[in-house]
Amino acid sequence: MFLRLLFPALKRPLTRIFNACFTRGVYPAEWKEARIIPLPKVPNPVSCQHYRPIAVGNAFWKVLDRIVLGQVSVHLESIRALSNTQFAFRRHHSTELALDNIRRLCLAVGLDLSKAYDFIRHDHLLEALRDLNFDETAVEFFQSFLVECWVTLWVGEGPRPGWPRVSRLDTKSRLSLYADDLLLVQEAVGPLLPEAVNEDLEKVCRWLEAMGLSVNPAKSAATMIGNCRLRRLYFGGDTPVVFVGGTPLRYGNSFRHLGVTISQDLSWGKQVSQVVSRVHATCGACTFTPTYDRG
Repeated sequence: MFLRLLFPALKRPLTRIFNACFTRGVYPAEWKEARIIPLPKVPNPVSCQHYRPIAVGNAFWKVLDRIVLGQVSVHLESIRALSNTQFAFRRHHSTELALDNIRRLCLAVGLDLSKAYDFIRHDHLLEALRDLNFDETAVEFFQSFLVECWVTLWVGEGPRPGWPRVSRLDTKSRLSLYADDLLLVQEAVGPLLPEAVNEDLEKVCRWLEAMGLSVNPAKSAATMIGNCRLRRLYFGGDTPVVFVGGTPLRYGNSFRHLGVTISQDLSWGKQVSQVVSRVHATCGACTFTPTYDRG
């Protein structure tokens, strides 16, 4: 609201500041300070793992980041640098299209990345930018953004004192990427299925490890998609064993991907029930007063 009210007076100096950032390859240090607000992920949190940290920073950095995002997106789309399996933060690549990867008969494996944003290698990101034809000034701008960040924990009584310092993947399976969510879908049938899936899972894990990331087998799961007749016909009575880092993944009758619950038989009963329950919980004591046409 502050920026909108003062925009006529601020647009000229802000434009100069933003252009100076781009031409000099520097991200303003004052805009790299953020308050970390812990939001509980469970009803009764008792440990740090039960909170989701949300960074709240300077409003000016959001304007700058929006400009950068627009230019980077246009460049990456113009050189066709993004995989067709990448559905995050792109125009015309919605979650509905990502879910279209899940077909009538397949094995779907959802992989959970352990603290993806904490462990991603910054040097790999910068090298990727150079490979994608970003000039050195642009790379220096992103490097400036990634170093010397400062955060403080913001809790109910106020901030804590002090500011502590803080390639391509080729698989036979179809991949669906959305931010740090990764879904692998394999349609091979019969005895070839476990070999094909495990080979691709090994490739994915090696690629992630090279980027400084790892898969958490405990939070990953596999699901056989298809009705009972097709599953018996093509897969037999035994479900194929798939591994992540030597750990066999558990199987489930459904899994949640991009906010949608997908059942094993591709029915929508569980998803509809969850949405209805959520709506009822939100509306709670809402009541409607009938109106009458007196005409």
